[in-house]
Amino acid sequence: MPEIMNHNYPRKVRALEIINLFSSAKIFIGGQFRYFKEHGVDMHLICSPDAELDDFAKEQQLKSYEAIELNRQLSPMKDLAALYRICKFIKRNKVNVLIGHQPKGTLLTVLAGRIMGVPKIILFAHGTFYETETGLRKAIFINLERFLSFFSHKVVCVSPFVMQIREELKIDLPGKRVILGSGTCGGIDTESKYHPDLIMKEQFQNIQTGYGFLPSDFVIGFSGRLVRDKGIMELVDAYRILVDKHPEKSIKLLLVGDYEERDAIPESYVNIIDGDPSIIKTGFIREGMEYYYPLMSVLVLPSYRDGFGLSLIEASAMQVPVLASDITGCRDAIKENVSGHYIKIEPSDIASKIEMYFDAGLAVTIGKSGRQWVREHFDHEVVWPHMREVLQSK
Repeated sequence: MPEIMNHNYPRKVRALEIINLFSSAKIFIGGQFRYFKEHGVDMHLICSPDAELDDFAKEQQLKSYEAIELNRQLSPMKDLAALYRICKFIKRNKVNVLIGHQPKGTLLTVLAGRIMGVPKIILFAHGTFYETETGLRKAIFINLERFLSFFSHKVVCVSPFVMQIREELKIDLPGKRVILGSGTCGGIDTESKYHPDLIMKEQFQNIQTGYGFLPSDFVIGFSGRLVRDKGIMELVDAYRILVDKHPEKSIKLLLVGDYEERDAIPESYVNIIDGDPSIIKTGFIREGMEYYYPLMSVLVLPSYRDGFGLSLIEASAMQVPVLASDITGCRDAIKENVSGHYIKIEPSDIASKIEMYFDAGLAVTIGKSGRQWVREHFDHEVVWPHMREVLQSK
């Protein structure tokens, strides 16, 4: 029996998203699943196992899904087993569009797609992980990216920066690269999640007092992995400069994230972070991040490598001023003098830019204009239609 045509697509689209971590699926894709379902697309998901996956699948109205362990590191036997299960999933569900994310996810997406003859393979370039590599390792990673791009049909760059780097390195053939509006892979919900007017006062105060914050504290915020590439050492040094320079102020450093073995910071900085009562490390927050941004007087992301600074636009949506390095994809998640300011990845410059926001009036002005800028460019209702165009394209 021929498939029923719908008014949005020339044929029934059965799209499978492949991504390493379930948490990444929630953050990067999120409500897109239900959005595409409402527009006539059967959405499927493969990611690593997670206790929340079943509930998420029901909420997002996934046609089908499967939990498959996708290790971040190369593991030949486990990767072959994962590839086999992905191929079976594609055959069973008659998938005709594959969408791959993150290094391992894109590799398995291309291999499975070509083995199974899937007519459309879309890859997301979330960043330039080879950017801080050197020598042979860098050459290997860049050529792997070229290989994956060659055997895909479209490459979605999450920021103009990522698109520029890939163009300079000649990774993609002409016409393959696209960007969803101003960037990101799905935007953020600025109306029902990242909206300061929706914060429940009692819940916020419980978090505030639970971590020992006072309303009078000046809180320097950070959200992400506590590793070298994120500029954590420079941020800690900037914080210490300000504490020494302004003993009259109660300055605190809020680190929403945790340490990682890969690209780990020196033990001396771990000791500083763990030993200073005015540095609060929360660990990774799975839910309710919108309640943590209002704790911050300013969010700082002095990153050496980022495809797109998602935490920057989340903070801006919550009317928090932001500071970010301008040498990576972070530069596309901030608008100078509108949502915040660019910084050099140097403790002295970070400290001087943070000092600007001792002026509460400036913080309020930048906070309000930053939220408006993010709503206009990165709300998911603005970004998702661009992904529909990618699905519809040949």
